[in-house]
Amino acid sequence: MPNNRFYKRWAEAFQISKEVIIERQVILQLAHAETDRKYHRVRYELEEMKKKLATTSPNTNDYVLYQKEVTYLQQCLDGWQQTLDHIAIWQKELDGNGAR
Repeated sequence: MPNNRFYKRWAEAFQISKEVIIERQVILQLAHAETDRKYHRVRYELEEMKKKLATTSPNTNDYVLYQKEVTYLQQCLDGWQQTLDHIAIWQKELDGNGAR
């Protein structure tokens, strides 16, 4: 039969693991807030660039530059969305571990 020392060590380890999970949840919340801010900023810039592209003549140098910028911003937006998706997955995993 396990002695009191075993139970004490198990309780200490459990408390430490809960603290680590809470710290990671806080870090993910901060990462989510910052990523969400950047996502919305890039989305706004993309919308503005698409407006410029729509009002520019297709046979100009500006049109080519705007088109490249739209492509770049779309890739950035996709990257930020992927980061938000991964953060959501990690938060669910942590929530699952915290519920144990």
